[in-house]
Amino acid sequence: MQSMRVILGSVVWILLGFVACGEDARVVVRSIEITQTMPTIAAGTQLQLTATATYTDFSNSDVTAMVEWSSSSTATATVNAAGELEGVAVGTTTITAKLGRSFGTTSATVTAALLRSIQVTPSVPSLPIGVNKQLMATGTFSDQTTQDLTKQVIWMSASGRPPCRPQVWSRRSQSARR
Repeated sequence: MQSMRVILGSVVWILLGFVACGEDARVVVRSIEITQTMPTIAAGTQLQLTATATYTDFSNSDVTAMVEWSSSSTATATVNAAGELEGVAVGTTTITAKLGRSFGTTSATVTAALLRSIQVTPSVPSLPIGVNKQLMATGTFSDQTTQDLTKQVIWMSASGRPPCRPQVWSRRSQSARR
């Protein structure tokens, strides 16, 4: 009886294989994974999450903008349509990314850690006029964790003005004087 089940099971898998490889086979989402596994962030900060779909043909793609994001406790953390997680209050919540019938989850923790320092890299950027370079701001918190704060900080130049390219500033200033 046991050998009959094994043979029957093998036949079913072989038949499924033929159907899957036939001309009518459709590639569909098999699973969704949130690539930041169990993220921890400080209250008041944000973290960009990424959702990756694995399809029945075993290919993968970034579906961050296509999934429906949700948090089981919006009092702890919220997540917007773009997948940006924001810590609201200390606690743990389940974050879900759903696409059709497939979904992925991860547990997110929000801490009471306080920001102790911000390091900007590169520390002394040297650029020719007209060339842009992305700077990165990394925050170090009281619990010794670090977090990318590049999109959350307010960038200012040494003069206290928002950064701009000098040649654009000059042209605007000159045209305003005329």
